[in-house]
Amino acid sequence: MSSAWLQRFRRIDLIDIDPHASWLFRLNHGRALRASGSHLGFFQTDGLKALDRLLKESPEATIFFDNVLGQHLYRVRDMARAESELQQIASRLKGRDWGSVHDLYSGPADSNRAVVQPVSLYHAINDAQGLAVNGLRDTPMHRLLLSQVGGHDEWMDHLTSGVFPTGTPSQLIAWPFLPDYAHWLQAGWVAGLGSSSG
Repeated sequence: MSSAWLQRFRRIDLIDIDPHASWLFRLNHGRALRASGSHLGFFQTDGLKALDRLLKESPEATIFFDNVLGQHLYRVRDMARAESELQQIASRLKGRDWGSVHDLYSGPADSNRAVVQPVSLYHAINDAQGLAVNGLRDTPMHRLLLSQVGGHDEWMDHLTSGVFPTGTPSQLIAWPFLPDYAHWLQAGWVAGLGSSSG
């Protein structure tokens, strides 16, 4: 996320399990936020477990998940539970401005075909759920994504293709995480009721 986008907010509450998140966030955005007079608070907690409480405490807040939802499966270690909880995110946030950038798929890739720039390859889609048909992730779009980064063998499905409401425009971003391992990220924004932001 850009510092310029963050400067639009008077108050930012950073919620993360990692105690180092605040330091890294301030390193990347602190100067810009001080210049705009934006107040930054940090709460070390599991934001997904505390989501309902946080939403109730801040009914007007804009919510942004930065590299959170794609990690949910690793945190709960239960595929059915993770997928169910991820598919409920949109209904829990209904009426709010919210967005996410998260892992969609990841796996081994041919280092000779890896994307040079992490964000140089975009595919705009209107329904990420189209990546999976009846639970099967072997669709033309899925095959296209893997071919773009030389993907091979088994790829990890992060169970996030149903996070956004159907029809939400989003971007798919190729990210060569390592020379022989790549991720496809999904970034999207849902405007709340009566909102024109995004």
